[in-house]
Amino acid sequence: MYKLALTLLLLISGFIAIAQTMADKPAATVEDKKAKRIAKLVSDSLSLNEGQRQQLYEANIKFQQMNLNKRQQFANSDSLDYYMRGAESKRDSLYRLVLPQSKYQLYLQKKKVFLSNN
Repeated sequence: MYKLALTLLLLISGFIAIAQTMADKPAATVEDKKAKRIAKLVSDSLSLNEGQRQQLYEANIKFQQMNLNKRQQFANSDSLDYYMRGAESKRDSLYRLVLPQSKYQLYLQKKKVFLSNN
């Protein structure tokens, strides 16, 4: 009986420890998932290495944070539409910092194809 109680106590302690560990990790945000998806799509289409993919991911996170800040800053303003129209050029300028010139030109060409197919 003593061994059974001790075993149950250890199991419960283990489950509690696992639950606390999982609670400490933040769930992936929508922005994070979107940034990963975009980075994967672009890096796969441009045949980029893992380091470049990570840099694209970070650029996408930065881009989304800038957009979120603008949305919060101009939430109840007619100016929001004006600022959001130029957002794509901001993404392009972040990509220009990350990609080599040849890959950046290829990105711009493929981007036009992606947009024309929609």
